[in-house]
Amino acid sequence: MSKIGNKHQHTEEFTALTKRLKEILHERKILYKDLAHKMNMSESGVKKILSGSDCSFQKLMQISKILNVKFSDLLQEIEHEEMKAIEFHPHQQQAFLKDKSLFHFFVKLVIERMSVEEIKKEAKLTEHQTFKYLKTLDQIGMIDLLPNNKVKVPEITLVSNFGSGTLLEKTYLEWGHKTVDDLAHPKNQASGRFIIRSLKMKKDTYQDFLDQLKDLEEQIAKRALREMAVSTKNLILTRWVSLTDESSFIPGSINQQQLKITDSLA
Repeated sequence: MSKIGNKHQHTEEFTALTKRLKEILHERKILYKDLAHKMNMSESGVKKILSGSDCSFQKLMQISKILNVKFSDLLQEIEHEEMKAIEFHPHQQQAFLKDKSLFHFFVKLVIERMSVEEIKKEAKLTEHQTFKYLKTLDQIGMIDLLPNNKVKVPEITLVSNFGSGTLLEKTYLEWGHKTVDDLAHPKNQASGRFIIRSLKMKKDTYQDFLDQLKDLEEQIAKRALREMAVSTKNLILTRWVSLTDESSFIPGSINQQQLKITDSLA
């Protein structure tokens, strides 16, 4: 793991560590009060550490020692967290296909991590409309709607893909086309926001290219999710699409293309 270079990165890594330690405590069914007793601290003090209010790596190291977990292993684990596939169940896909606006509400809330109030304001929704979306998402198991209309969304995690099915096929096609339509312009090449190339290369070079693209995407996704775990405020919402295959931009022979052009001019 790289050295902590600034306060923001320090906070990101601290948050990732506390999250993993809380998961271990939950897995082993260890209560905060029991941990507090072993640390000669108050329960509120332990909660303060694990909530991120007390950013002390020394205390985290003490907790990991009590749990008999190597601190270096924890650092390695958060750095090399695996991406997971998430599958939408058929009834969830059907609900989203039936009501596209429900899917859009879900994406804003769970994927883009907007608050309910932010979505409500942006989409100009009434209280009734907002509650209806939240209730439906709760009914299909996408979120937990708590008392007083408080919402618990799934934890931020590294997602490699969302499975398959009609919903995903339509969504990927729609989002892919929209992104290309918006960004496929020469003016975006200098900034790297749009890159288009056609080169010949060996088979193993092409495979290396694909592997490095995946590695880079995973590295950036991990970094972004650590930032989101700290706070979603002041972050830039970013979308990207990666497309590559072993084909030419010019389908068919040049003669066939010329015949089409001649026919269209005739």
